[in-house]
Amino acid sequence: MDDAKKIDKRENIKLATHNSLIEAPDLAKLSLNARKLFYVAVSQCKMSDTEFYEYETTPPELAEMWGIDRSRVYREAEKICKELMGMVITLKSGKKSFKMRHLYEKCDYDDDSVLVFKLHPEMTDLLLGLKKDFSQPLVWDFMRMRSPYSMAIWHLFQKEMQSFKPMMNSPIEFELSLEELRKVTGTENKFKQVGQFKQFVLDKAIKEIRKNCWVEITYRNKKRGRSIDGFYFTAKSIWGSMTDDELPHRLRKRLRLHDLKAKTKTGSISPEEFDELQELILELGQLSLEDIMNNYPLDD
Repeated sequence: MDDAKKIDKRENIKLATHNSLIEAPDLAKLSLNARKLFYVAVSQCKMSDTEFYEYETTPPELAEMWGIDRSRVYREAEKICKELMGMVITLKSGKKSFKMRHLYEKCDYDDDSVLVFKLHPEMTDLLLGLKKDFSQPLVWDFMRMRSPYSMAIWHLFQKEMQSFKPMMNSPIEFELSLEELRKVTGTENKFKQVGQFKQFVLDKAIKEIRKNCWVEITYRNKKRGRSIDGFYFTAKSIWGSMTDDELPHRLRKRLRLHDLKAKTKTGSISPEEFDELQELILELGQLSLEDIMNNYPLDD
């Protein structure tokens, strides 16, 4: 465990995956917390890496990631690690061809200190050295979501949006089939009526995306004859239009950081505010308000 690297929790870290992995049906079987831990593991991979490394995170960090009490982490970690270690992803490229890949090679947990994990080498071609057909959304967009449907749909949306978010006056439009949305959410045999799918899957995901990603998604039906077989989507930025109550907690911290930095330039910052500024810089990874508005720079 001494050789394991600490996870990088900065919010400008991106999640680079080959697009075929996003659409792999087996990925939809992952539970919410398993998907979060998988995304964190993938986000630690750098574009220049040629192999996977061991990473470590602490029980308190897991409690925060999973939104549970610290006392429940051991039991949840055991369940999640077993799920990830046993998961096999099947990628189909034709009628009679497929590739199967294990997700994780290792999960070691000590409730007093650390969880050490490592992705399986079989995943290398899907996560490392990517040159084309890949997406790289921000990993922290997913961490506060409460539904695996929301995570799957936002990942698919980001693929269609080429990993960008819309600017204030530049909406992004794209379309997706109902089949694609059902595939990534694992709902081929659930919510069979389109109205049910909208109510329990799509609309709930869109609400979570607005809250966590600061992007408002609207859609209209795409029909084949009288049947709905997909949707036309429009993504708009809600930056600047949110009320104080709508602002995510960490965004409020960023705005406070921006204000305190402005005070240092005018010399009006108090000693207490200066200490607060240093704490915020450490916690938030020194990102500026401009970084946020420009969808964060890629940290390579």
